[in-house]
Amino acid sequence: MIPLVLGLVLVVRWDRRRLGMFINGYRRGRTRLVIAAFLPILLALYGASVYFVFATQEIWPSLLLAALMFGVATYISIVWQRVFVRELERSL
Repeated sequence: MIPLVLGLVLVVRWDRRRLGMFINGYRRGRTRLVIAAFLPILLALYGASVYFVFATQEIWPSLLLAALMFGVATYISIVWQRVFVRELERSL
């Protein structure tokens, strides 16, 4: 838990220094559509992971799903960033 909070603090500081504000990802526009499109996928992966751990008492499928979720979340982040930058450029 402590590494996650520390990572969040570092990201917030980096964003504020680089952009002058913290961009948390929740905003109006096309970026919200990006999140809405991928949220069901992430929730399904998380639900499957919980199922494998608690219902079948097997951890290896959950670890594979965690790796897959990491890849999907990274891809979502890249897509979100591209859409966000494109919206910023259009507003100038």
